[in-house]
Amino acid sequence: MESQNLKQRTIKGIITQIFVNFILKGLTVIKTFIFARIFVPEDFGIFATAVLVISFITLFGELGISQSIIKEKGDARKLMDTAFTMNILVGFLFLIMIFLSAPIAANIFGNPDLTLYILFLSYSAFGAALELPNVMFDREMRFGISKLPQFFLLVATFVVTIIAVKLYHMGTWSLFLGALAGFIANVFAIWVFAPYKPKVRFDKADAVQLFSFGWPLLINSILAYIVLQGDDLLVRYFWGDEMLGYYTIAFYMPMYLIQIVNMISAVLLPAFSKIQDSKEKLEYAFAISNKYLAIICVPIGIGMAVFAPQIIHYFYSDKWAPAIPVLQIFALSFMISTSTGYNWGTLAVIKGKTKYFVFNNLIIVLGFISVGYWLIRDYGMMGGAVYNLFTTFITAIIIRIFVIKKFIGNFNYLKSIYPVILSGCLSGVLIYYVFNEIYFILNVSLFILFYIIILLLMDRKLILEVRGILMQFKNKDINSVSIISKK
Repeated sequence: MESQNLKQRTIKGIITQIFVNFILKGLTVIKTFIFARIFVPEDFGIFATAVLVISFITLFGELGISQSIIKEKGDARKLMDTAFTMNILVGFLFLIMIFLSAPIAANIFGNPDLTLYILFLSYSAFGAALELPNVMFDREMRFGISKLPQFFLLVATFVVTIIAVKLYHMGTWSLFLGALAGFIANVFAIWVFAPYKPKVRFDKADAVQLFSFGWPLLINSILAYIVLQGDDLLVRYFWGDEMLGYYTIAFYMPMYLIQIVNMISAVLLPAFSKIQDSKEKLEYAFAISNKYLAIICVPIGIGMAVFAPQIIHYFYSDKWAPAIPVLQIFALSFMISTSTGYNWGTLAVIKGKTKYFVFNNLIIVLGFISVGYWLIRDYGMMGGAVYNLFTTFITAIIIRIFVIKKFIGNFNYLKSIYPVILSGCLSGVLIYYVFNEIYFILNVSLFILFYIIILLLMDRKLILEVRGILMQFKNKDINSVSIISKK
């Protein structure tokens, strides 16, 4: 019965995640489209630079506390109190670091005004502590309500930014005021709706548990910063705010999609944790989740690459045209990353082997030092995009294969994705070379139609699988195909 309930909760959680995050990220993309037409690339670059500095300081608080609370088998409230207290103390430390580092960063990037921008974002030092109560919704697999605070964040950010730039003509500062409003709205909503509000209470044993689980994740966070944002720093350092603005816009859309994928993966963490002792169930769950993730993400990635010129022209405006080739490369990176065992990290977490995150990012950092620095210094944003594609291949080929083989025992998850990738590629080629002159909306419709037809021809069992999952969710029929465990 417990296994059956888990199946139902996970299927419902995934569908809820997809629906809610589709709405949130859709609204976020619309917000970005509007901001891109109002602000110039330099405005985006200045805001991104300040955020990069703040992110570097606050990453030292990344101890995987949320994951630790989610995977706690018993009552997690006492553990959460200790985590909250630790985050508050660390927040004050971050605040001091921000005030000391702001003028140094402004000097490095050659922009004296950057000091005030960075200091303005110092409230971010307490973000981890103030947003912690929301993790209880994820622990209980109540993924719909856990995303409600993000809606308040999005609305507040948009409204305040528009008022500041249109009514008060505050330029770049409008982006910073909008960010502050979003932060306040998000935290307020979390503390209003949270099922448990943590208290300032410290337990040494809980602190040791949190640190023991999280120290590899802390090291990984430092490496991840270099992996994910090191290219941004170099683009800004060598090429200035405007180029960083173009680079940031090119990365926004794939980033939003990656965030949706990460949220879906968060649904799988508690589900995988329940079946971690059954290798057969875990193997099946991983393979089938990877397959359906690929079915969704492959056409999106290829579509972004094919339609990048139209996306920039119609949604961002032609002033962002230099971002087109960069967006195309990022789109291909997104497609490869999300279809080749993207949830390998979930396996590592449930097995308590978080050190693999460190090894993964360490290899990529070595690539950044040896290849990325040279590419960005000499080729700017295109060099950064190519480096991103390079690291995607390295991750998929070296680290993921090793970890998945260790925990699953085979590579069966790869067998089911080749029809998906081939269908996406064939559809993209048809649109790009045969139907390229057709109206944009019709072009997109044809691409989706071709993809579905080719995929169904290559994988004729897919309709039955999807029907089984939908029936299982609708009628609670656990005897049909399950995405959680094998019959």
